[in-house]
Amino acid sequence: MLYYEAILECRLKNGKKEEKQDEKTAEHLKVINDSCNTKFKNGETLLAYCLEKDRLYVAIAHNREADTREVFLSVIIAEIRKLPEIEKVSFSSLREITAGEFRDALSTADNGDLLPYSVRRNIRRMDWDYLDNCDFNLREEILDDIPMDESTANKALDELMGDKSLREEIARIYDTKNADSFYGYPVHYKIIAGNLGAAEEMARLTLKALFSRNRIPGKRLTTVYEFDDSRGGRLENLFKNSGGTAVLIELSASEDEEEYANSLERVWRRLVKLIEKYHDETLFFLFENTEKLGFSKELMSRLEDSVQLIELKEGRGNREEARTYLVRLVEGSKFRNYMDNDVYSYIEKKKCFQASDVQNAFEEWSKKCLREKVYRAYSNSSKKKRKKKIGLKRDAYKQLQDMTGLKEIKGVVDDILAFYRIQKIRRKYHIENRGISRHMVFTGNPGCAKTTVARLLSEILLEEGIISTGTFVECGRADLVGKYVGWTAKEVKALFKKAKGGILFIDEAYSLLDNSKSFGDEAINTIVQEMENHRDDVTVIFAGYPKPMRDFLDRNEGLRSRIAFYLDFPDYDAEELVSILKYIAKDKGYTIAEDALSRCRAIFETARSQEGFGNGRYARNLLEHAIVKQSGRLSGKGCRKKPSLSSVMTLKAEDFDLKYMSEAETKKLRGIGFTL
Repeated sequence: MLYYEAILECRLKNGKKEEKQDEKTAEHLKVINDSCNTKFKNGETLLAYCLEKDRLYVAIAHNREADTREVFLSVIIAEIRKLPEIEKVSFSSLREITAGEFRDALSTADNGDLLPYSVRRNIRRMDWDYLDNCDFNLREEILDDIPMDESTANKALDELMGDKSLREEIARIYDTKNADSFYGYPVHYKIIAGNLGAAEEMARLTLKALFSRNRIPGKRLTTVYEFDDSRGGRLENLFKNSGGTAVLIELSASEDEEEYANSLERVWRRLVKLIEKYHDETLFFLFENTEKLGFSKELMSRLEDSVQLIELKEGRGNREEARTYLVRLVEGSKFRNYMDNDVYSYIEKKKCFQASDVQNAFEEWSKKCLREKVYRAYSNSSKKKRKKKIGLKRDAYKQLQDMTGLKEIKGVVDDILAFYRIQKIRRKYHIENRGISRHMVFTGNPGCAKTTVARLLSEILLEEGIISTGTFVECGRADLVGKYVGWTAKEVKALFKKAKGGILFIDEAYSLLDNSKSFGDEAINTIVQEMENHRDDVTVIFAGYPKPMRDFLDRNEGLRSRIAFYLDFPDYDAEELVSILKYIAKDKGYTIAEDALSRCRAIFETARSQEGFGNGRYARNLLEHAIVKQSGRLSGKGCRKKPSLSSVMTLKAEDFDLKYMSEAETKKLRGIGFTL
């Protein structure tokens, strides 16, 4: 359903002001509503809700399958001209409005008793309960009317650091081989981005291009996000009233998704049914948020055979492009008059940025601007907090070099980077280059930073231009193995497609080994095949404990031959663990007393001999338990004085009490003199 507001120049006969003019005007409007609505069917509705200074304001609910807007409007004007009370009527303007704005017009008409029974009956069928609900959040917007040709669209792409996938779709939209009118939706879209703001920017641009090419009737974009549940028919009412327009759906929830697993399953199952039912009438943008757990995987696997989806990824750009994008966001906001050079401080020095990084920076700057520049009296109302760097981390290579230990790992990374730098030089001399496989195996005990290094490696390779997107996809057996015969290969191929241009990190890869030699073997065989198919655009990293990983690599003959680098992550020694402990403590705002460091060093020396020792993870757990113990020491029973700043920030030897640690972590520490 499309909604419009029309303004008509309309003069009533005997328009001189009388004592009961308001009552007469209301009666005239009621007659207009009754006369016009007898002509419309299929839920189409007209609401003449205000006559002021010879201007008649009319809200229209228009079925996209009915006549064109112009024909629809001409019918309205013709009907109004037939009324004996009307002296003159002419068209002034027409604009598309949201469902919420139409409902507001309805409230105005209803409060003025302007609605005859025929109109009320039509309106009852429209069901706007989805506009006020507690099951999900929703916002509507109407895109501007500025025409967008292909060159304008490409310029907008540059401003939001558009990805290749979005550029290719814009080219398809403007391709002259397409019909220049609306027949339906040949495809819908899956957007992959780091936050909702970036996804909305991509959807707006795509929708404006489609509207400019007459590929969609309306300019309304409805965003649905943060699901709690899908009770009743609210979701269906939303889709039922969105025909001819676009709906962007964030495939995640507002709460801890594990805790609300049952309700979320209801959400995605209901969404699947509704998208399949309404995809011929409504254009869908399905948003997978890379920073939140969600139900994208489940929903996409169910829609695969019924809805054709094109994947659009958020763009990336250099520092200058990120600054330009940030300025555009500020200038398009209500805070544009408060912009100064401070806005640039929200983007750190880094070579490469995602669009969502810039969106995060803009959102944080806007919050601070509201408090410290718009309403300056509140700038000192709360304690100053340590400035948070938004979304943009310091140089990934420097992060890796600053990590404790890992000397051999850092050396291998340096060798990889050196190889590709030499390849660039060879190309300048017109020497033929043959690339090498980048697939890797990371082995090591728990807490050796395998995942952390893999994430940093994706950033480093992106910054050096070795990979194209830097996408990091982490998965395990549950993500790779399907529930039924034939599903596993699809799951594996989908993950490779998702990781295109980046890294596919398969944690505990040996879990694919199973006694039945069925689905797990199918996953391994498909991985080997896809490693070859995506040799140049996906880097696969297998990770796990040393011995099980050897068994895994022996399972398939083609696996070892496709892996170029084997990196073994050694256990940290006691001194390195102390260094890690100090770093984590500093990051949390704590210092550790010297006697406490000596105690921790002894703990680490003994703990390292345990089977399955957690390395950095063990150090983090030890610190967190110490923080809890310190809190009890400073504010427990009998503590009446407010603790000083230094005491709150300092962890003492007595705080490192092992009684909170699990039995597996402490069983070999019993008897060495520590409190248990």
